[in-house]
Amino acid sequence: MYKQLLKRNQYLESLVVTQEKDLLDMEMAKTESNQTMQLIRDELSRVHKLVVSQCEVNQQKESPETRPAWAVMAVKSMVYRFDLDGDYLLSVGEMNNLKKTLGHTTLYTDDTFQALITRYCFDSQPCLPSNSNNNRVAVGLTPEGVMQLYETLGLESLEQDLKALGIYIGRTDDCTISEVRDIISDLEVNFKACNESRATLRAEVDEKARAVGRLRENLVEATAQVVQHREECNVAINSTKRLHDEMEALQEKHENYVHSNVVSKAEMVGSQDAVVEMRSLLEAQISETEMWQRHCWELQEQLSAIMESCSAHKKDLWKAKDAKKAEERKNMLLYMQLQHGKKHVQVEH
Repeated sequence: MYKQLLKRNQYLESLVVTQEKDLLDMEMAKTESNQTMQLIRDELSRVHKLVVSQCEVNQQKESPETRPAWAVMAVKSMVYRFDLDGDYLLSVGEMNNLKKTLGHTTLYTDDTFQALITRYCFDSQPCLPSNSNNNRVAVGLTPEGVMQLYETLGLESLEQDLKALGIYIGRTDDCTISEVRDIISDLEVNFKACNESRATLRAEVDEKARAVGRLRENLVEATAQVVQHREECNVAINSTKRLHDEMEALQEKHENYVHSNVVSKAEMVGSQDAVVEMRSLLEAQISETEMWQRHCWELQEQLSAIMESCSAHKKDLWKAKDAKKAEERKNMLLYMQLQHGKKHVQVEH
């Protein structure tokens, strides 16, 4: 149990240290990346201003005529409509939205858009990239750059696009009542679409705000979990210290037990020596007992032989006595017969 708790504590400490180190490295890398991006943007902005100023000088030399006011106002209105992020620049994504609205199928990529701006020296400025995973510095067209684009294409193209988009700034032709009504209805439709787009953007902003709130709640919860984890680590450290103290006490008891065990072993060795001596004495007594036992067995064998000889003598003596008794009985019978014969002779005489 102690080893498992110690391993878990070490694992948690190493995990916290690793996460803190990774977080610090990520923050440092992010800071360095932001600083690098800012430096690149500043440098691009400076170079861009120089290039744009040079292009403006060249354009003023080549085309000294002035632009119509309605075209400038129309381009600004177009930029205002399609500028979704509010930086007053049209990025690649916003220009593609403009082309989709106009019905064009060919869209810009980052490389083609950058090549177009570089080739014709359109007025542009660095902006946020449309793709958050892209580390390249994005560039967007300013209203001046959009105006330069339409000057390159021709003002007829601008008039067609304005008509397709429903932007009626700068119209000088006389319109009938039906055309005015159509224009008003188009404006109402565009106004409704603008309101819907604004509501959609507002919903997206609210959703992002809720997501940020959830992230903050998750951060607070994660912070609480980290605090709880640190408290658990402190509790584990305290329990580890307590277990260490208990282990030291057990170690001391073990040392005392080992010392007493050594003394017991010494006493046991003395007892074993005494047992060995007793065993040697016992073996000597056993050998002496065996010797006397063998002597007794020899005496018993001699006694058995003597008893057998005595038994044989007794048998012989009994046989002699029986023979003597038989002889005496025989003699007695002969004597009795002899006496009887004598009496018979006397009677006859």
